[in-house]
Amino acid sequence: TTQTMATNKSFRGRGMKSEKKRGQTKHQEKLDLSEKLRQLSSQKRRKECLDLYASPINDAIRDGFHGSIVVDCCARCGDIIEAENTVIDMMHANKHNKQTQQRDGHFFWTDEPLSYYKKVPIQAWTALLKGYAHKGEMGKADSLFGYLCSTTPAKSSLGKKRKQNNDPNVRTLNTVLRGCMWTATSRDDGRSNGVTKLIGGIMTASRAWEMAAKRKIALDTSSYEYYVTILAQSLRIETAERMIGQMKIEFEPNVLSESLTVCWVAIA
Repeated sequence: TTQTMATNKSFRGRGMKSEKKRGQTKHQEKLDLSEKLRQLSSQKRRKECLDLYASPINDAIRDGFHGSIVVDCCARCGDIIEAENTVIDMMHANKHNKQTQQRDGHFFWTDEPLSYYKKVPIQAWTALLKGYAHKGEMGKADSLFGYLCSTTPAKSSLGKKRKQNNDPNVRTLNTVLRGCMWTATSRDDGRSNGVTKLIGGIMTASRAWEMAAKRKIALDTSSYEYYVTILAQSLRIETAERMIGQMKIEFEPNVLSESLTVCWVAIA
């Protein structure tokens, strides 16, 4: 009996070691895939990046962070359709379900259950926002940022242990603000819930800034640089100067000099 127990313990030990080794191998395979995708993205080799990501050999290791790299690659290459399709696949757990479509008066993220949205990390949503900003599609950017801010509770009501994988952050905000710097205010085409509104420029920027404040998103100096520049472009000088004063309160002098120069040049 003692010998049998020792044999069983030995088998369990070997089994645990084997399982641990498989886990380590899978982790390394994920890291290797991430590195390959990043290299292809940095070289703007969009098709190869998409093909590698979708390859069946990666079905067991593909995750949301791999998808985020692909969305960013598509955004950098100006391929919004593939960027959206990649996010849609991620929402459907990479089952390549293309039933989700952009319909008149709607955006795909508003037509899906919240549980689908939660499958996509904020890095992918931010990358998609970057694609919209680069293409000047501020109607989509405006709607998406508002959706991201409305689907998760603000920090004041978060439990300490709640994962914040989907919460918009300062990079998400800054991506929208950069898009607002590059686009003038214009009329939306009415796709956002069928309601026509002013988007881009100061209109989207001010809404995004207000939502970020309500969510208590920690701003950086770039956030202020972008927003002050947009305010100056819109001739809202008093508000821009007030933002500069607020920035001086929030940040140490040693990190402010360059940002202050950018802000004052924008106002001049």
